[in-house]
Amino acid sequence: GPVGMFNQVDARGQGQISQPQFVQAVRELGFPGTAQHAALVFDGFDGGRGYVTLSGFIFLEENPFKRRLMLRPDDPAIRKTQQERRAHEIRQVEILKRQKRAKAEFR
Repeated sequence: GPVGMFNQVDARGQGQISQPQFVQAVRELGFPGTAQHAALVFDGFDGGRGYVTLSGFIFLEENPFKRRLMLRPDDPAIRKTQQERRAHEIRQVEILKRQKRAKAEFR
């Protein structure tokens, strides 16, 4: 997703990506256009600053929950929802494991 891409490109952890970094990264990731096309895409992100931050990539995230989490990672309501989602996923995995064991025992 966008956060992973941003963090991969911003390997030094500066919190921002320059146009040359962006162009190189999207080309390496298989962007079908030319370097000039990639630079034009970047120009749409940077607002004339010459760099883009993670918040400039957030709109690329399709999942609205993940977008909110990226914007406000310390928001207690979002953290609670995230914890509830993780707990639900763990429960689902446990249910699937039990079902698999039951099927194996039935055979």
